[in-house]
Amino acid sequence: MKYPYRRLRGHSKLAVSTLSIKSRRPWYWWLAALGLCGGVGYLIAYWQFGLADLNGLNQRLVRAQAQNEVLQVALVQQERQLQIERVAQETLTKELAQLQQESTTLKEDVAFYKNIMNTPAELGKLKLQSFTVSKSAQPDQYDYDVMLVQPGKNSKEVSGSLRLVIRAAGTEAVATTAINLNFKYYQRVTGSLKVPHALHAGTAELTFTETGAKKPGLTQQLTLAD
Repeated sequence: MKYPYRRLRGHSKLAVSTLSIKSRRPWYWWLAALGLCGGVGYLIAYWQFGLADLNGLNQRLVRAQAQNEVLQVALVQQERQLQIERVAQETLTKELAQLQQESTTLKEDVAFYKNIMNTPAELGKLKLQSFTVSKSAQPDQYDYDVMLVQPGKNSKEVSGSLRLVIRAAGTEAVATTAINLNFKYYQRVTGSLKVPHALHAGTAELTFTETGAKKPGLTQQLTLAD
């Protein structure tokens, strides 16, 4: 009875082999991992290219700023040159106007002098060519302008005293000046007289008395403007 039992027991032993269990991930996990790797690679490449573009843009910006500075310097120099030319043009315009005025004055003087010289000797008597008195730009002051003329080529020397008196509304003299003159053909006298404050309705009287004469040879009176 023992032998059959042993045979049965011996035959019931099963051969056991070692098995390795491998876990298999689904296919979409692999696809997701592949997409993630591709995205990371794309981002790295994009960052590198973007960095290169950024460096290029920075260089272009630096060059543009340098060119801008050069243009600004050139613009400032051009503006200064234009300002210098403008000032020079204004100066030339003023000088030209002044020269034209001087030329006109010289022409008038020449015409005036020719008229004196061309006057016949018998008509060459001393005369008062012009006499004006006007308010000055300074307060309580009057400016006067006197022109004495003796026409004729053979005119003699003239000497004497020019006297200007400014009077108030009555007969009181408020300002007086006397000037000794010595000339042959013409003499111009200009100056200013100080008067009392708020002088109204006054007069200015001019006289010229030649040396040795007892009374003035020339007399003229003007009414002063208020």
